[in-house]
Amino acid sequence: MAKAKHSGLSALEETKLKILAIDCLKAMKEQKTFRVLSRELSLPAGVLNRYIHGYVLPKSDRAERIVSYFTKSYMAKLLEAAKSRSSKFIVTADILSQPFLLNVIAFNVRKAFASVVANSRISAVLTAAVDGVPQQ
Repeated sequence: MAKAKHSGLSALEETKLKILAIDCLKAMKEQKTFRVLSRELSLPAGVLNRYIHGYVLPKSDRAERIVSYFTKSYMAKLLEAAKSRSSKFIVTADILSQPFLLNVIAFNVRKAFASVVANSRISAVLTAAVDGVPQQ
């Protein structure tokens, strides 16, 4: 498979990243207006609208920026909301029941492993649960 220009990703991996970025935008759009998202992401509202409605895909660098912003700004809030009020444990049922969030987590884990293990290619992740981590 031919390599794409961005960060050594294959064309398929790059397309998955772009679609993940759109999913992140859709999740953020459920909570905020286009105007607010436009300000937060420094992107025109019209561009965000075209991404969310599927008219165009973001470029790879922009897609990675969107996913990173979602991870920093929204995942922390989701994890905080999942914490049990009466203990220090996190209730993961809500997070694990949402494939989109699992895809974001898988993307970030893969990115972290790729930076640690520079020239090796991760082909499998073992988990205790059969359906614990979605394929990325």
